[in-house]
Amino acid sequence: MDAFGWCWSLSWDAQQGAWASLAVHLVASLALVAVPARYWERLIERTLVSPGPRSVEAVRIRGSRLDALLPGGAVGALMGGELRYRRRDSRRVVQLLGLVAVPFIMLVPALTRGRTELLLIAPFLCAVMTATVSAWGLSDDGSALWILALAQVPAARERAARVVVVALLTGPLLAVNLVVTLGLSPGLDVPGLLGMTVGPWLVALGTGTWVDSMWQQSLPPPTAGLGLRSTGDSVEGLVGSLLSMVMPVIGALPPIVLFALASMGARGLGWAGLAVGLLIGALACRGGVRLAGRRLERTWPEILVRVAERTA
Repeated sequence: MDAFGWCWSLSWDAQQGAWASLAVHLVASLALVAVPARYWERLIERTLVSPGPRSVEAVRIRGSRLDALLPGGAVGALMGGELRYRRRDSRRVVQLLGLVAVPFIMLVPALTRGRTELLLIAPFLCAVMTATVSAWGLSDDGSALWILALAQVPAARERAARVVVVALLTGPLLAVNLVVTLGLSPGLDVPGLLGMTVGPWLVALGTGTWVDSMWQQSLPPPTAGLGLRSTGDSVEGLVGSLLSMVMPVIGALPPIVLFALASMGARGLGWAGLAVGLLIGALACRGGVRLAGRRLERTWPEILVRVAERTA
């Protein structure tokens, strides 16, 4: 990939006298090393001061300002718990960091090589990869999932709460990508671009939560290394990951076609692309939540056994 060639291109840029390109590649190379190193350092510090998995000491959880911003009832409690998991679980933080890294990798060659078409791919990939954040949540919960299953909360509400949390976390990233793309390419059709990004984003949210209810894969516990993986479910993980990525792309095809036509002069089709994208995305998101809820209601015992076995 282009990211791993930045440091190797420094001598070539200097020999060619491309000082602007050399400066960009130098900054990008330093960031590629410094940012992951700093994050890894923080993960190590947090692990060293966190209680181990065998700790039995009772801890009283106090409320926070976050609780005042969330709705009341079971949905608000589920949202609060999911937000805390997303902040404290290093595995889930890494998922969000992937959404940050992909647009950055696309942006650098777009600026240094004039490949402006990559600016369109960046927000689209960010939207599609949201499915990877929405999926595998039950697998991340591990054996603690039994608390949720015994809470007598309708599974559809539990799915909706998780989808809203993922939307709150990934929505600002998608918005930043769109703003950067429009700022660097001011001539783009704005409604059409929104249709081909927001629509797949909603499809990814619905697809991810449905995949989460269908398959559970082996994941390391929060206290294990980030690269550790258990064996035995590679086929399920592959199928789930492929569906998570393919379904948003399929849902994006109509708004992409309308965006292309609008870019060629038929400006009114951009608004049509926005409407079509939002309609497809809303239906897919709602359908994914409902199907996932029905699946969980029927198979909670089986899922509990499967997740407990694969995190043992």
